[in-house]
Amino acid sequence: MTHHFWGDDDFDWASLNEAITYICETCRVWGRLPVYGKEKWGNGDFYAYWWGGTVTELVNPVVLGKIGMPYWLYELDLKFSHRVVKPLGIYRIFVKYQEWVYRRAFRQAIKRWPHIREELLGGMNDSELLEDL
Repeated sequence: MTHHFWGDDDFDWASLNEAITYICETCRVWGRLPVYGKEKWGNGDFYAYWWGGTVTELVNPVVLGKIGMPYWLYELDLKFSHRVVKPLGIYRIFVKYQEWVYRRAFRQAIKRWPHIREELLGGMNDSELLEDL
């Protein structure tokens, strides 16, 4: 894993930050997948929160699905969404779609910023999804 330190003149910090923002926004908009990314030691550090099976998380893709709606509605959603979503197979299909969006976002970022490929893939938590990139 490559490490960079603040003040290193031989590294493109702006591109790394643009790529991190691009990946996070692409996943949130197209996959309803909250991905939080940051720079850590000159590498992209990403945390993905896969869909838990509630309607709330699709409407408002943030870590805590409660934000932006009354608590009683969130509790109702937690109680009943799983009874419909998981037995019908919707959960499995949508998580596969999120994985596809996640991989595609990284693939496009690597195409756009090929000179920081190692840095983008260096701090991966879900590295098994990106093995062939």
